[in-house]
Amino acid sequence: MIIHVTGETSPTLEETIRRRLDSALGQYREWLDHVSVRVWDENGPRGGQDKRCRIEVFLRGRIQVFIEHGGSDYYVMINEAADRVKQAVGRRIERRREHASA
Repeated sequence: MIIHVTGETSPTLEETIRRRLDSALGQYREWLDHVSVRVWDENGPRGGQDKRCRIEVFLRGRIQVFIEHGGSDYYVMINEAADRVKQAVGRRIERRREHASA
């Protein structure tokens, strides 16, 4: 699975993002083209609930699923975002399967 990570990351955070998304989306590997993740801190060093991530999943057949999620801790935020994108991708694939069999 190709995962592109951009933004305000460290090598440790980037590896966590890759591992977490590989785990969350691995069951859909045959449907995936690539995944793009952008991470940023809206308020800089001021702290607070200002860390954000956007995960875009590009499925085969030009279908795109994306979520944006925020929080105060990058690692918690990534875990929650991975769960959300897994659910969103699962729903999209299920709709696609239903449409194909109709």
